[in-house]
Amino acid sequence: MVIMNKNIEILINDIKKIIGDRFLSAVLYGSYADNTQSKTSDINLIVVIEQLTALDLKNLHPAVKKWKNTPLFMGKTEWFASSDVYPMEYADIKDRHSILYGDDIVSGLKIDKCHLRLQCESETKNLLIRLRQGYVANSSDKKAINELILNSSKSLMAIFKTILRLTSDEKVPNDKSQVINKVSSLIGFDAKFFNSKNNNLIIQKLIDSIYDVLKYVDKLETCNKNTCKEV
Repeated sequence: MVIMNKNIEILINDIKKIIGDRFLSAVLYGSYADNTQSKTSDINLIVVIEQLTALDLKNLHPAVKKWKNTPLFMGKTEWFASSDVYPMEYADIKDRHSILYGDDIVSGLKIDKCHLRLQCESETKNLLIRLRQGYVANSSDKKAINELILNSSKSLMAIFKTILRLTSDEKVPNDKSQVINKVSSLIGFDAKFFNSKNNNLIIQKLIDSIYDVLKYVDKLETCNKNTCKEV
């Protein structure tokens, strides 16, 4: 059970006052939704509004300006029409979410494995490009490299979770080490480098692992012309 954060409660009440009956739903997702958050975790909140306008956003500014992570505001039509464009994000929200206010706009979402595989391949290719470009531009800057490794590892974890969704009907574990071990066994790479202190080794292993993931995802068959599976 999610205990409502006092600041979230204040925000939701402010949105009610500003938007009124067009405020359809507030969805908490990620680590705070299943109480696995750490001190550095972000509070991820989606707010869905009927016929969201620029004036709504302007009026909402005083309510959200004190937040470190601005909630994601979406219109109702946009929310339900975007699962084919952002299937990785929607699948993660389905796995870990809590409806804090209004309608349950998550449980009934349909996520196509065809779309999921395509985004997974795209995100993996983009990650490989960003990692290479980041390293060549900042290899002498230790702080920048540490940040590059951290951000790349987070992105790779999202890709790992997607691979498990594509290859199994079992619920994806929240524990990072379990996810890494499952995917490393599936694809066949050494996951021990995640614990290394040698940045040069980590970068090389990240590049190798992402490339292995890319080859694996490219060969996955999740649909054909006549059938598509849902997650």
